Amino acid sequence: MKEFTEVVGWVAVIVTTLIMLPQLISIYRSKNTKKINPFSFWILHFSFSIWLFYGYLINNIQITTSNLIATFISTLTIYALYRYSYKPTKKWNWIYIPLSFVLIFVSIFFILNISGVFIAKNSSLTFAFSIIAPLITTTCFIPNILIGIKKETIKYLSLSFVIIMFAFNILWIIYFSLAIVVYKNQANNFYIPLAFQCIALVIYGIQFYFWLFQKNKEKYSQKKIKTA
Repeated sequence: MKEFTEVVGWVAVIVTTLIMLPQLISIYRSKNTKKINPFSFWILHFSFSIWLFYGYLINNIQITTSNLIATFISTLTIYALYRYSYKPTKKWNWIYIPLSFVLIFVSIFFILNISGVFIAKNSSLTFAFSIIAPLITTTCFIPNILIGIKKETIKYLSLSFVIIMFAFNILWIIYFSLAIVVYKNQANNFYIPLAFQCIALVIYGIQFYFWLFQKNKEKYSQKKIKTA
């Protein structure tokens, strides 16, 4: 079972690193953000950083690797959002913020790694990160989803992004569930993330549903116009 858990963990790593990639590709191809609100992407970007530290604290290579790569990809996505923003005012000033943030963060991470400042036995810090990281990931897109439902803008998200966000939660739920059984001495590190991941699955399931609903509504409207 340990080998299977490791495989699931690495599959989850791959999916995690791909979270921002579809949206990034979509933006670069269309060169249009289609009024996508970058606020939630900023929060998700920050959550990757928190997850990265949490993975380091509990010595989990899957969590650490996936979120390190995801942090870089989210930086490029935020850059693209402002590069092709429908609000061009001062957009170039925002480009340097995520880039600078990542450079500073990664530098601090490797310095701490070399110096050994953070250790997995720091239970209070580990517990804090185990709550903060999944909490941010779970809630970061709630504002966008609510606005998207009201203004019918969820359909502007790429299908790949919506599917990956949904699959991302399923895979980590499976991994955390298996990890609780396999890594019994570290089981406490996975209970809280598992609970939040289950909540997140419901949230992103709702997003997936409304994406399909709005897309079908748009197709029906276009078909109705053509036949009129």
